[in-house]
Amino acid sequence: MVEKQGRGRERVVAGSRGVLREIDDRLDVLDRELKGYEKLVAERTRLLAARGSLTGEPRVNAASGARRVSQDEVAEYLREHPGSRAAEIARSFGVPLANISQHLYRGKQGRFESRDNGWHLKDTEPERG
Repeated sequence: MVEKQGRGRERVVAGSRGVLREIDDRLDVLDRELKGYEKLVAERTRLLAARGSLTGEPRVNAASGARRVSQDEVAEYLREHPGSRAAEIARSFGVPLANISQHLYRGKQGRFESRDNGWHLKDTEPERG
C-alpha cells in the first residue's frame, strides 16, 4: 500500500514494510556473496580493454560482454542509411534498443533529427569521405 504525502512524494506503509525488509535482507546476502567476485570482474575488464587495444575490435561492456556503440558509430550508420528507425539501428549493431535511443535523444539538439520517416543526420553534420 502507498500513501501520498505532500509534493507528490509517496511513502510505503504497513503491508509493504515486510516485503521491503525481505528484499533488503536478500540484497545484503547477495552483496556479501558477490564481494568475492570483484577482483575477477576487475581483471576481466582490464583484459577486455587490452584485447580490444591490440585487436582493434569493438569495445565490450565488461560486466555483460555486450558490444558498446558510440554516437559516432550511430552517426556513420545514419550517413549510410538515412531514415532508419532506432530499432533497425540497434538490430544492425546487435545491441539493445535503449543504447541506440540514448544516443539519438542525446544528439537530438545538435547532431540527429527525427522525421516522419525515421532518424537523420542534421544538415550541419560534416560529410566523411
